[in-house]
Amino acid sequence: MSVVIYDPATGRPLRLHQGSPRALEKVRARMAEGEACIEGDYVSIVGCTVRDGALVEAERTQDDDMRELRDRRNKLLRAHVDAMNPVRWETMDETQRQAWREYRQALLDLPETTTDPRHPVWPARPE
Repeated sequence: MSVVIYDPATGRPLRLHQGSPRALEKVRARMAEGEACIEGDYVSIVGCTVRDGALVEAERTQDDDMRELRDRRNKLLRAHVDAMNPVRWETMDETQRQAWREYRQALLDLPETTTDPRHPVWPARPE
């Protein structure tokens, strides 16, 4: 058994508590003013919202998709571009360097150049 504490104004889950009925009774007694709860067999509240007294998967917004796109883009920049070893850079010819510059710029431009943030066209990483 579990209890989800949530903000009734937004439906945003705040905390998930699992345990015995007695332990969950104590959790409900310690709820802050303005919080509500629902009971059930819940395992996670990640990516969920409370609607009509039930925990449901939250609808993704374009802002969510853009945030996810930027997060992945930033990981690629850190992993492959911004962490470029200066010694390796010096061993490249100008064509290779230009390919990496263009790749980095394409990643930086991606949020503005994509038409569908759920299915962006990722630039090809130079070899």
